[in-house]
Amino acid sequence: MNLADALSGRAGLEGIQWMLLGAGPCEALRRELRALLSAPELLGSCQLRRTRFRPGRKLRAHYDIHLRAEDAGRYSVRPMEVTWKPDGDGDRHHGTPDCSEVQAEAVRRGVSAPFRQLVADAPAWGMHV
Repeated sequence: MNLADALSGRAGLEGIQWMLLGAGPCEALRRELRALLSAPELLGSCQLRRTRFRPGRKLRAHYDIHLRAEDAGRYSVRPMEVTWKPDGDGDRHHGTPDCSEVQAEAVRRGVSAPFRQLVADAPAWGMHV
């Protein structure tokens, strides 16, 4: 299976299932999420909540991310969205001044913790987190 076939719709339901549940795409997503965290080991499970597929345009998925608390093994849950596009471009909003300012403000106010950053891109997977 490959990204272009899955996102174009040529691979059918099997392609979308591969994007959402396959080892390669899931590991790429987890790698990006760990990179966003101040402590990568805090990442727990990622529970798929909802998807929307527009063949040839994009696949969008909403997840609940379970994060381990640094004390007593408790978990908190954060909603998260991933968008895959066939051109590898992602949604690339985080490079804009407005998004950079929002991210800096969230860090300054302490509401982004345990995340160091709020967005990431994995161009090889056409992924924007």
